[in-house]
Amino acid sequence: MSSEVSICNLTLSNIGVHTIDSISGLDLPPEAAACKLHYYPARDAVLRDFNWSFAKRIGTLAATTEEVLGWAYAYQYPTDCLKARGIYNPSSKLAADAIPFDTSANAALNNQLVLTDHAEAVLIYTARVTDTNLFDSLFLEAFTLKLGSALAMPLKGDLALKQGLLQEYLKFIESAKTGSANESFVKPTTDNSFLRSR
Repeated sequence: MSSEVSICNLTLSNIGVHTIDSISGLDLPPEAAACKLHYYPARDAVLRDFNWSFAKRIGTLAATTEEVLGWAYAYQYPTDCLKARGIYNPSSKLAADAIPFDTSANAALNNQLVLTDHAEAVLIYTARVTDTNLFDSLFLEAFTLKLGSALAMPLKGDLALKQGLLQEYLKFIESAKTGSANESFVKPTTDNSFLRSR
């Protein structure tokens, strides 16, 4: 069972710094303060970078009265949406038959909209998942690489470590995308040799 602290500790251990007891509170040690600062942006970035199945949501969009040039309908952007994947097409499962859509700020610039010519649109999207028990093992591996790259400079002052972890992360995500495109997801062959060599 994963928790925010256990994910942070796995990451901290991988980059060779002290583990922590908590990321909540005010008077935190440097490792915990850095984790508190970087954990949530890193998590959301990893959720956006690949279409993780555990984060997939499908929901009917709420219509708005906004009028946007070039589109017949403007819908409210779901509050938990990190990435709009597409408008559900009930008449086809083929990517070639995807329904055109776009996202944009509303006129008041205080909310996002989903724009499409499709009535009663249903959005397929990546949600902001905060429950760590839903994270699968591949996501956790990618997340620790991404979080490690964010923590390398503030905790170690090590630019080479930061860049190396980021490269490992990007290779991991690329392998995930390739596997997904081939209709199966095989765990990427990255072996974290960068970390072992340090």
